[in-house]
Amino acid sequence: ALLRDNSIEPEIIEYMQNPLDTSTVAELCKKLGKSPGEIIRKKEHKALGLPDTDDDQVLIQRIADNPQILERPIVVNGIKQGWDDHLRMSWRSNERIASV
Repeated sequence: ALLRDNSIEPEIIEYMQNPLDTSTVAELCKKLGKSPGEIIRKKEHKALGLPDTDDDQVLIQRIADNPQILERPIVVNGIKQGWDDHLRMSWRSNERIASV
């Protein structure tokens, strides 16, 4: 709603139905300027019984294999990337990445 209220029509990527591959996860991290560990939902990661690691390649693979651990929502556009507390609050129950 926040994007549409500002005349921005997002492309919604249903990543739970069509998980991101490792190259897409790596590119997303690059665009966000975040490490894979910074875009993982720690609670979900722990709930799956996955051991802690600082290995970026392992974390990228885990995100690809277990899309529910990916922090959301994530908005990517030509100007700014990241997640936003206002979007997080309004999209908290959604399983989406918005790409504009």
